[in-house]
Amino acid sequence: MAGGIPVHGENRKLGAFAGIAVGIAESYPEIDDIINSKDPWNIKGARLSTQVSAVAFNFLTGIVTGPAHLLLTSPPVQGYCDAVDLARGRQLGTCQQTLSAFDVSLQSAAQQISDGNNIYMFVNTTISPGVSRLIGL
Repeated sequence: MAGGIPVHGENRKLGAFAGIAVGIAESYPEIDDIINSKDPWNIKGARLSTQVSAVAFNFLTGIVTGPAHLLLTSPPVQGYCDAVDLARGRQLGTCQQTLSAFDVSLQSAAQQISDGNNIYMFVNTTISPGVSRLIGL
C-alpha cells in the first residue's frame, strides 16, 4: 500500500486469494462428503488432496475461461461475427452460434479437468496402474 492506496500487485494478490477462497467454498460439499464418508483415512486423504488440486485447477482454468468468455461474447466480437456472416453469405448469427458453442465447450472442458472426483478417478485408473506396472507390483 502506498499512502493508503492499494498498489496494483496487491490487488492481484487479493484477487487470487478471493478466487481460491471461492474455489474452496464451492468444493465444500465434496469436502464434507469425503470427511463424513466411511472410507478409511488413507482414502479420505487421497480424495481430499485431489480436491485441493481441483481448487488450484479451477483457479488456473478461470484465468483462461473468464477472459475468453468475456471476449467471445463481447459486442465488438459479435459485430465482427455479423460482418463475417455477411461476407460469407451466411445467415446472421451463424458465427455467433459457433463462438457460443466454443465458449460452452471451453467452459465444460475446464469444469471437467478441475473436478476433484474426476482427478481422483484419473489418478486411480490411469496413473496408479501404470506406476504399479513400472515398479513391478
